[in-house]
Amino acid sequence: AKKFNAIPAGYVDRSGGDDNIQGLMDYAIFWTSAEADDPSLAQYRFIFSDNAVVQKGNGSKKSLALSVRCVKK
Repeated sequence: AKKFNAIPAGYVDRSGGDDNIQGLMDYAIFWTSAEADDPSLAQYRFIFSDNAVVQKGNGSKKSLALSVRCVKK
């Protein structure tokens, strides 16, 4: 079985005009290539440092800075 390693780097929230780091050392969050229903949003996946369950959500393309990980199929 292949393993997935990620650094819980959190994300940057730019919605307030400043770059605020959130979730540092708490979770890793990555943009996906999947489309969201709303064109101003994009889908992401996140995993908490203390829970191996991968979760998903939608976020603003303009106000969030998330990690990107390339995966070879």
